[in-house]
Amino acid sequence: MKRSTKVKIVIFFIVFFLCFVDLRPLFRQQKPTPTVITTPVVDTTRKGYKTGSCYDMENSLCYYIIFLNDNESQWNDSEKTKFTQKKFITSLNYLSAKANEYSVTISTEYNHSEVTGTYSGIVETEVVENGSQEDILNQVAQSCGFENPDEMNSHLKESLGVNQVAYLIVMNKDGRSYKYSYVNENNEKLEFCVFFDDSITFGESTCCATISHEILHLFGAEDYYNPYGDTPQREKLAKELYPDDIMMKIPKNVYDAQIGEYTAYSVGWTDTLPEECNNENWWK
Repeated sequence: MKRSTKVKIVIFFIVFFLCFVDLRPLFRQQKPTPTVITTPVVDTTRKGYKTGSCYDMENSLCYYIIFLNDNESQWNDSEKTKFTQKKFITSLNYLSAKANEYSVTISTEYNHSEVTGTYSGIVETEVVENGSQEDILNQVAQSCGFENPDEMNSHLKESLGVNQVAYLIVMNKDGRSYKYSYVNENNEKLEFCVFFDDSITFGESTCCATISHEILHLFGAEDYYNPYGDTPQREKLAKELYPDDIMMKIPKNVYDAQIGEYTAYSVGWTDTLPEECNNENWWK
């Protein structure tokens, strides 16, 4: 076959291809793939559940105790041991026993900082506006050798081999314990408790109930005794339904406290919404 004939055949097929194949999409400007932004879904029936750094009491969790000195209170080794052995472990055993009633096995792993933290100034004995709760975790992190709480949290999760570190800051003075959150630049919540060792004033078992109460707050439990006056109808119902719930009152003996169905639901021990929650007054 002559070369000219071959060229004609090639040209014919090229023209044929161009006539029947739409090449416009190859030259059309492609739209970028849209970025999908997801935000955590807040369960309106348990608003504190899975909204921060403490989200699962059963798996990959370590409670991390940090004894903290300030300008008016200090710790010694024997006091640290007493708190851990007589108070914290009792509290954790109580929570474990109550979780078992819901066929749940919670993590009881704990550790503590080798360094006693130092707060520059005085830690207020309750939450006050612009108080020490705003910078206490930052000072704890820095006194333990970290730049900020996020760096401390990343290091501890890796070194402890867990996904969650529940920070328990303990002061050696009387006060009102509380749960609080450090919020970083990405609006992520790093949750922690501040405890005041008040055994001299109220008796050792009271502190155990307080510890259990605040730990439950870390994972989503809500108060029933209405400390801020925003749920008066719920408090009234809770007194009828859960009079001995640990989110209602703090007994002298922690084992006198119960963990009712809604508290269990609010921390993920059950996914069954209690019947009483169908009462509209529960949300008022």
